[in-house]
Amino acid sequence: QALSVRILNYKKTKRTVQINRNMHTMTQLTASASLQLKLLYGALFLLTLCGIITTNHKYPLLSFESSDLDWSNAWLVATIIDYYGSTLCFTGVVISSETSWSSGIAWSLGFCLLGSPVCCVWVLLRIRSGGNLRLERIVHHGESSHVLS
Repeated sequence: QALSVRILNYKKTKRTVQINRNMHTMTQLTASASLQLKLLYGALFLLTLCGIITTNHKYPLLSFESSDLDWSNAWLVATIIDYYGSTLCFTGVVISSETSWSSGIAWSLGFCLLGSPVCCVWVLLRIRSGGNLRLERIVHHGESSHVLS
């Protein structure tokens, strides 16, 4: 009986890897889309980095002057920029992980409009349905690529 359970688990794992490979083939980005995403996330990186560095230079975070209205407003804006920077990165992962564009976009709108609680719900549902949060690694060998589990 233990052997039959192991065989079933092996077949299930093999089928899951095959499904993942098929999904990877269907969702590969074109060179143009890849370049656009690199430019988008590169610009987002520069915006968030410059926002935080500029704020920290003008209003040092470690001085913690919460009674100073200018200091508080500057860090409020920096925190908002930082939150949406990380949220937009997370939405890219979610949109590419969901089974449909519409559900990915709906989750992303929830992240942007309702914040961290919706992000936590997505993570909890992901763990419940898949057992983990691990992203697959894709290894490229010349013209071909494959998914490592």
